[in-house]
Amino acid sequence: MKLIPLLMLACSLSAAANNTETNDNDPIRNKITFEAPAFPSNEDGDVDKLYLTYITPDGKRHNIVSNLPLPLPADAFAGGDIEEEDVNFDGIPDLQVSAGYFDSATGHNPMYMWFVWDAKKHQFVDVEEVLINPSINVEEKTICSHLLMEGEMTIDTYKWQGLKLVQTDTWTGAWTDMDESEDDGENITTDIDHDEDDMITKVTVIVKRDGQEVQRMETTEWLEAGPTDPTVVGAISRHDINFDGHPDIQVYLGQYSNLGLDFYDAWLWSPKQNRYVKEPKYHEIPCPEVNTEKKWIESNAAISFSKSCYLRYEWKKGKLVLTKRVEQ
Repeated sequence: MKLIPLLMLACSLSAAANNTETNDNDPIRNKITFEAPAFPSNEDGDVDKLYLTYITPDGKRHNIVSNLPLPLPADAFAGGDIEEEDVNFDGIPDLQVSAGYFDSATGHNPMYMWFVWDAKKHQFVDVEEVLINPSINVEEKTICSHLLMEGEMTIDTYKWQGLKLVQTDTWTGAWTDMDESEDDGENITTDIDHDEDDMITKVTVIVKRDGQEVQRMETTEWLEAGPTDPTVVGAISRHDINFDGHPDIQVYLGQYSNLGLDFYDAWLWSPKQNRYVKEPKYHEIPCPEVNTEKKWIESNAAISFSKSCYLRYEWKKGKLVLTKRVEQ
């Protein structure tokens, strides 16, 4: 199955557009409007700054100029999408702007710039920290940035001090160090099959409890296309994907194409069946992110070097349903 046509098909599906919820206690933030962010190229032909304009209810235009962490080639730049999300846990939506890829040549490690709303001054504040593959932990009120380079993962953990992000921890290790997961005596590992040309043909997920194998799950799709870095295929992460209180299994299938599209398979824990059940729709979502606060799955992925597509999936009667799509 072709990856790019699949993504474009997902973007073309009709879906009901949901407006971002805002905090009614701040009527000014409630009525903010935005212009598309600009990333003009400099004299060297690179993008090195973000120009962001927003308009307050009084009609005034406010401009923010923020430096990118490194200059990126303008002809290969893929960024500029704005998402409204409460990233500092104060109940008021902030701004997340995609800022291209840390490794622009291969489309690895998407970068994001954040601007948090200052409720006292009624303006956006540049967080300054540029986060790579960020994840938000609402329960612990932490932010993690994930940098994956040549099979090695670096995870930086941040907490908020006022309107500033302060790094509190860092972890670096081989991506395969994360291949085992234990939960209440449960041990989950992956086994990788290769053909005679050393191409990955199958990923098998093995679940053991108290040392006894209780379930095997297999996946083969996407693998025939050949991931850009086969060494990271099969990594396991645990997320409560359907928000029922039980951790599920997410297995990394690798990154495909020069647009940096990450794909995963997911198995949901079924208390009724006492086993994990595959969620087929999850396999089709490029670069999925589990939003535990809003209880939905979202995707923000490039479909070309000048276009990207935002997808939102929500659970409707136990099924994963596309409820929003924005193509830019």
